Amino acid sequence: MPIKVAAPAGMNPQRSWNGVRLRVALLSVGWTVGFSLACSRWADSDGRTAVWMDGINLLLLGGNAWRTADSALGRLLAAAGVFGLVELLADFLCVRCTGTLDYTVAHSTLVLASPWWMPLSWAVVAVQVGVGGDAAIRRFGLVRGAMLGGLLGAVLIPIYEELAWGAHWWRYQHCLCVGHTPVYIVVAEAVIGLGLAGLGYGALRVCAPRAAVWLGAATGGVAILAGTVGWGMVEFICRGARPSWPFF
Repeated sequence: MPIKVAAPAGMNPQRSWNGVRLRVALLSVGWTVGFSLACSRWADSDGRTAVWMDGINLLLLGGNAWRTADSALGRLLAAAGVFGLVELLADFLCVRCTGTLDYTVAHSTLVLASPWWMPLSWAVVAVQVGVGGDAAIRRFGLVRGAMLGGLLGAVLIPIYEELAWGAHWWRYQHCLCVGHTPVYIVVAEAVIGLGLAGLGYGALRVCAPRAAVWLGAATGGVAILAGTVGWGMVEFICRGARPSWPFF
């Protein structure tokens, strides 16, 4: 059965949980960056290495929630899983409508237009940014904390995008890039970071799992909107690109 970790005398148990969550999230970020960097230097890397990375991340995050009986983190994981599933629609638009995202390098089975493991990858990112955004909101207030969550998304997720190119997980084409990361994706990830900060703050506080699931779905909708706005601003308006119709 789960092991409850007692807070030190005089310490708020919720504050103790928050500290553990943040440390585990930072450990997950460190593992993700380190493993992605190693894979980006390995010529035989493909979607299989992404599965290993996601699996260990989920064991780390889920194992911590179980070990500490942290039901709030469990709700965030559930919400992040729903977010990852809805994100498949955002990927579909990038692959089939804009023609900028290419997953063929991963050599993985596709769901819609994405590798089957992409919802797992997005779930991990959602927990990482969600926990970090929640910590920022608690420290600096809702507005400034959410903005810091957006900044975290705009910095952290493009790092993952850049490393994914070298690891042969996905690549971008036919768009304005800095390195191997599209400018429109950086814009989109800033908006997604805002949404994930709100997801973390909300899912860690609501009591009903169903409410957390709906939060995850709504944040997935924010991600779809973010990608549309980012591509529209950078590619459609500034560069005159046009979507492919029909996109299937």
